[in-house]
Amino acid sequence: MNLLQRTAAALRAFKHEFTTTQGPVDEEYERKYRRIYSTLYGGSERALQIGTVYACSRILGEDVGSLPLFMFERSRDRRESFKAYDHPLYEKLHNLPNPQTAAISFREALTSAAALTGTGYARIARNSLGDVVALWQLAPNEVTRDHDRAGQTFFLVTERGGPQKTYSEQDIFNLPGFSFDGYLGNNVMQYARQAIGLADSAQGYAQAFFDNDHTPGVVLEHPNKLTPSAIELIKEAWKRSTASHGVAVASEGMKVNAFGQTNDESQLIEQRKFQVIEICRWFRMPPHKLADLDRAHFTNVEQQDTDYFRSTLRPWLVRWEQAAYRCLLRVDERTRFYAEHSVEGFLRGDFKTQTEGFTKLAEKGVLSVNEIRAFLNMNPVEGGDKHFIQLNMTDIRDAATVAAEDAA
Repeated sequence: MNLLQRTAAALRAFKHEFTTTQGPVDEEYERKYRRIYSTLYGGSERALQIGTVYACSRILGEDVGSLPLFMFERSRDRRESFKAYDHPLYEKLHNLPNPQTAAISFREALTSAAALTGTGYARIARNSLGDVVALWQLAPNEVTRDHDRAGQTFFLVTERGGPQKTYSEQDIFNLPGFSFDGYLGNNVMQYARQAIGLADSAQGYAQAFFDNDHTPGVVLEHPNKLTPSAIELIKEAWKRSTASHGVAVASEGMKVNAFGQTNDESQLIEQRKFQVIEICRWFRMPPHKLADLDRAHFTNVEQQDTDYFRSTLRPWLVRWEQAAYRCLLRVDERTRFYAEHSVEGFLRGDFKTQTEGFTKLAEKGVLSVNEIRAFLNMNPVEGGDKHFIQLNMTDIRDAATVAAEDAA
């Protein structure tokens, strides 16, 4: 079976695996997404065996989860903001969302789930005052979103194989990815099934090639008529010689004819490299993040990292911040408190560039010495909270007046 045949077979398999049966037009809206989620986590993890798919979801999850997420409180005049260390959500978002999960593991799990299936979910545990005391991550296939007759949203949750429970909208934290309807994120596995299937077929073809003794299919042509037993003996002798990378000898006037396309003719390597870029498009992931450096070099990698933060990572950070505002804060807290990531660490450059940037900000009075030391994770010093500004530049008219007075 050549590459084209394998590609067609893989596409048919992925289409069957990721496409749900079309029901009547009045079928409940959420059940369609329930079935799509179940394909990924219930029995179709084959897509995650494609290195590009796995790497894209992992990179997004780890980068979002590793950035510090703080709770801030605005001052009464709303001119200043301070870290709200005493707010219950500070500990949950920054350190420990629940006793079993660290913040980085929690946020990378929800981000990866949202990147792959469209939405990441967590169950919110509250105390009698309505404050969040824990956040428990949920797999997408454990959650079904629905509405009652009054239009109120509720969730049906089967947590870790337990009995199904019903939760109100206030008890479920949901992180949607890119969405057409504003409620549920689009399932990338559903839309990208053909691109993933093509990558899977190329990967399967390469594996089959190396499993078959590193040799293409051949036809041994004998000048005489052979009995079935003689054919089997010749085939076994040929397999033994090629399996050990030995030299196969065609005797008795036999001819060896290659059968099928070679890897160069089928452009296997080019196809596999192209599918890396094709799948990256679905996740808005620059290829150099997956060690594909064909279009990257030492002079532009730093600029590409900055573009990755602005174009790929920032939308996910905003989604997290606004999901925390919508799902975790009480209505009476929303004017005072907000969640925000600290992205300074991600934007750090080399030491020379970083030092030049700090120098300019300090000379303009934007940052104090202690603010710069805090950025470098250093202790404050006495008198370091003052802001200084250079006085070399002055109004041209004042300079002319001073010059005239000096001349007099």
